[in-house]
Amino acid sequence: MSSRQPAQYAFGQMYAFDGLALFFKRFFLLAALIVLLMSVEFADCIEAGIAEFYALTLFALSGMLFASSANTSPCYSCRLSSSPSPSTC
Repeated sequence: MSSRQPAQYAFGQMYAFDGLALFFKRFFLLAALIVLLMSVEFADCIEAGIAEFYALTLFALSGMLFASSANTSPCYSCRLSSSPSPSTC
């Protein structure tokens, strides 16, 4: 997607796909690939829990990919409210 195309939105404009989101998606995918390639060397040292390591890495990656396209903050309504206490977020 080039930067000249307008952003595409989904879920009531809460999920945006634009140039910035695409950049961060590629960055996170590259970082996860590097982590997984580096972990192959140490897989023999970790006898128990290697499946959990790979699952945690992939779940974290999926969260980062979703968050990179977020168009709104999860605490957006708290910033607009007149409540002085941030504990309501």
